[in-house]
Parts: sequence; structure tokens; C-alpha cells
Amino acid sequence: MLSATAAILLALDTGWVFMHFSSPADTRKTTSSKQIETQPDNGARAAVGFRMKYGTTKWGYIDTKGNVVIQPICYSYCPDFSEGMVPAQYSGKWGYLNDMGQIVIGPQFDNASPFREYRAAVCMGGKQITIDHAPIYIGGKCGYIDHRGELAIPLRFDDTLDFSEGLAAVGIGSKYGYIDITGKLVIFPQFDEANPFSDQMAAVKMGDKWGYIDHTGNIAISPRYPYPPEKFFDGRALIQPNPRIEKYGYIDKTGRMVIPARFTNAFSFSEGLAAVLLCPRSGCAYHDNADLIGDGRWGYVNTEGKFAIPPKFENAHSFSEGLAAVDNQDYIDKTGKVVIHTNYFTNGSFSQGLGSVGIIYGQYGYINKTGALVVIVPNLVNKIANFHR
Repeated sequence: MLSATAAILLALDTGWVFMHFSSPADTRKTTSSKQIETQPDNGARAAVGFRMKYGTTKWGYIDTKGNVVIQPICYSYCPDFSEGMVPAQYSGKWGYLNDMGQIVIGPQFDNASPFREYRAAVCMGGKQITIDHAPIYIGGKCGYIDHRGELAIPLRFDDTLDFSEGLAAVGIGSKYGYIDITGKLVIFPQFDEANPFSDQMAAVKMGDKWGYIDHTGNIAISPRYPYPPEKFFDGRALIQPNPRIEKYGYIDKTGRMVIPARFTNAFSFSEGLAAVLLCPRSGCAYHDNADLIGDGRWGYVNTEGKFAIPPKFENAHSFSEGLAAVDNQDYIDKTGKVVIHTNYFTNGSFSQGLGSVGIIYGQYGYINKTGALVVIVPNLVNKIANFHR
């Protein structure tokens, strides 16, 4: 995959490090461990996992200069910052911190979610249990608070989901409906399960089948799927028509299959393109790290199902902020051109102008859109997430 570069893998006392030697013909932007650029803190925060005793991980937050601004506070994965705040638990109660780690809404809730559209779901009177290592809140009543921590929508629901597109799914008894930002019930509780809206559509379950509704609550796509379908993006939703056959395609908002299910793996659309895996009839094989071996390759299709970027990558991520990570060490633009080639392992998408990378085994950082390394995460960190505000 590297026509103008040669790659070697060196074993160091600290682990493994990728090194690349570029020929004069390689004109792509290439990062180097010597290119450490400083930048101001823009208020975004990233959750990072610190190695603790006995192999456990505890999560805290760093700023865009790499400084730890919130010490490790939670053992399960910490939520991303949203609207300048993040929920945090102290002595069994949940409150909210600002981007400097200061308590701005005091710990008082039995459960709390991140802010979405100036509302955060909170619950009182129940308890949190763990099922399959995931925290689950049961019992009690739930409502929504505003940025001041005051109840904007009373604690009167049995379950609450985040607001999206001005609506939020709420549980009343055994059924789900939707409320608006004032708490008014605008879609009557009639669904057995319900998901947030995306692209004017929400997946709902009726009986043992899933379909989609629109903002008025009308059935847009009749319940026909045995599993929760993906969200709509760019007018398309990713679908696996037959659960027994690993092939994926895309439907439009009428439920019509507009991109046939011919891909062995695929992601939802993002910024007008979707990453898809095209394998030969003999199938694809994988390394332990999920890189492909054999003839299968990732490419990108547009909303018409045509390849905007031909399938030529061993792995690929969705587009974000105009860039997509491919082949572990590159970022491409929407023409498929490699615009950033790194000496590091690319972990995923750009967010807040920064992309997370693995520098060496057990050492992480972030690059900017010029490919320069601008943040080196503390050595005790073994997991990192994207920046959010």
C-alpha cells in the first residue's frame, strides 16, 4: 500500500513503534515525532483512561494542550463533554462539572445523562445495577434539567432518552412516546421501544418488529425488521436485510432498498459518503487486528450507491470534518487523495480539529489537520477518545 515509502517495525523496551522512510517522490504531509506544535486550549475536552492498580482503568479528561483538567473520576467509560458540561458521580449521586472540573450542578441525582439541546435527562428514586458490565438504571422517575440544574420537565417518566431534533423518547409504563422541549407529549405512547430522531426519522419497535416514524408520529416505514435498524444520515439508513447473511445495503426514507446489499461490511453515511467493504465471492479474511488479507478492500460510495472513492484500502473509517482515516496511517479527502501521512497509528475520525493517534505502544497523542503532533497524552493513559465541547 506504500508505493513511495518503506515501513519497518522496531521493538523497543516500551513496546513497538512504526517508522516510515519516505523517498523524495513522496510529497504528502508526513508527521514526525519531532514536530510537536503547541496550541491554545479551545475549551474542548477528551476523555482518557488511566491505568490503575490491578489492571483497571479509570477515566478523566484532558484539554487540547494535553493537560489533565479533570482527574480520573469514573471506572466505566466517562461520557463526552456536551454543551460545556459533563455528568459526574460523587458519593453515589450525580451532578455536572464544567470544562475545568468545577462542580456547577451539585450531586443530587440517582442517574444523569449528558446535555442535548439544552436539556439533560436525570432520574431520582431508583437504583443502578450492572448487566453484562454495563450500568443500567431501574426504578424511580425521570425528567429533564436545564443548564442551571433546575427541572425544566418534571420527574414523571419511567424512562427518558436524549433530545434530538427537538424531540425526546420517553417511557410511560410499558410504552414509549415523544415529548417536545417543553415537556408536552406530542407523539402518544404506543411503541414497545423507541430511539432518538436522526434525519427526521426515528426507529421504533411495535411487537417484535422495528420500523420508522416521522416527526408527526406517522409510520414512515412499516415495522419489518427483527433488530433495531441504524439511524438515517444523508437520507439513507444502513440495513442488513437477512440476519443470517453478512451483506449490507442502504434504504431510503420510504423503505426502498436503493443501494443493494452487496457489501460484507459497511458504515452509515457521513458527509455524503459511506465506507463499504467489497469482498470477492470467496469472502474476506482478517488479521487479528481486523486488517484485511486477500482481495477484499474498503472504498466509499455516494448516496446513489456509486463508488466515489474506489475500493483500495485495507481498512477505513467514516468521514468527519472532511477527512477519513484509512490504512492505519493515512487520512484522505473526499477525492480519495492522501492529504496526511503519519508516522503513527490513526485511531479514527477528526473532532474539534484534532485526530487521535497511537505514537508507540502505550503512548497516545493527537495531530492537527496539517499532520503535526500537537498533544502528547500522559504516559499512564491507555485509552483515549475524541475531543468534544
